Amino acid sequence: LGLIAEHYALAGANARAAAYLERTGDSAQRSGAYHSARAAFERALALLQTVDTPAEAAISSLRLKLGAVAWNLGDFPAAERALFYARDYARRAGDGHAQALALYWLSRVAISRGDYAQARMVLAYALPLARAADAETLAQVLYGVADVAWKTGDMDTLANYIRESLNLARALGLRELVPAVRALWQGDYA
Repeated sequence: LGLIAEHYALAGANARAAAYLERTGDSAQRSGAYHSARAAFERALALLQTVDTPAEAAISSLRLKLGAVAWNLGDFPAAERALFYARDYARRAGDGHAQALALYWLSRVAISRGDYAQARMVLAYALPLARAADAETLAQVLYGVADVAWKTGDMDTLANYIRESLNLARALGLRELVPAVRALWQGDYA
């Protein structure tokens, strides 16, 4: 896919090249090759920025993916920058789904810095957007709320959100999320 993208870029079809690079990045991200994914997403963004009227949805999607990959690499400042851009693009486009995902990942950045109050606030904005989006996004956001509750010792909030997150993750077959939710499942909640 990367080679096809470069051929399109050489031909001046930058939007098409960016789409192939995004697919390349998606594949790399799924296999845990975060450095390769980051390079593909960054190149795709650079190509889109040369297009006369780039689609904001495409930019938002790439920024969101870049933020998640940067978080996985431990580059929290880069993750935060990309995710703020993704959230802003999504907000302008009225895309609640993308906003909820960007806010979820921004909460992960805040948690990584130990700023649980910020994470809780961001997730409070994300939750209604996620409830209006789709079940997978909702499962992620619920996990985020439960994770912050667990980290801060708020067992009432943990109990309220952990079951719903686990049930959604199981129903959707979210293999990467089920073990994370189970890890939060403590004491009386098992």
